[in-house]
Amino acid sequence: MAGRWSAAGGWVIEAIVLGDRPCYRVSRRGYLVGDGYCYRLAELERLLRRHGIALGDLTEEGPPP
Repeated sequence: MAGRWSAAGGWVIEAIVLGDRPCYRVSRRGYLVGDGYCYRLAELERLLRRHGIALGDLTEEGPPP
């Protein structure tokens, strides 16, 4: 699981493995948003939607550096 996406306003979503669980790390301008980690795509979608962002607004950047 690897990937990195961004959205306008400094949003960055990274697919990572935390412990032994795959998840999405969500940050805006370098700071984690909410608890910072979403373990399901539906969680990620709800978090972004609360901030006016749709999954379709994300731009894929490739794997994390």
